Amino acid sequence: MTKTNRITVLVVSLVSSLLILPTVLIAGSPSTAAVVSSTAPSASSAQGASTEEQQITGRITRLDMTKGVFSVREGDNGRVIDFVTTSKSVDIRRLRRGERVVVTYSGNVATKIEAIGRNGEPVTL
Repeated sequence: MTKTNRITVLVVSLVSSLLILPTVLIAGSPSTAAVVSSTAPSASSAQGASTEEQQITGRITRLDMTKGVFSVREGDNGRVIDFVTTSKSVDIRRLRRGERVVVTYSGNVATKIEAIGRNGEPVTL
């Protein structure tokens, strides 16, 4: 082997060991594994947040009867939320655009819709 080949091999092996060494140290370190596991959200907590039922009061802004999708503009802050209905959850054929409603939902699936009548009382649809 010539002197330049030996230097090239030495430099390549040094660079490759510098690239591999930090990944081995990080993967093998128990303190970094604890940090990674404590900051990553668990699957059970993410699922628990999506199954919690919430309510929104507002006006219907969009209805799509064929897809079973409707949108409600919240009265307080004006944000619009899109909801999906299943055949078992609610029947949106009785809803009208502009109607005031109270929607109980989990995730983006509406589980109960109540129209607000003229007297301010909710009427289950």
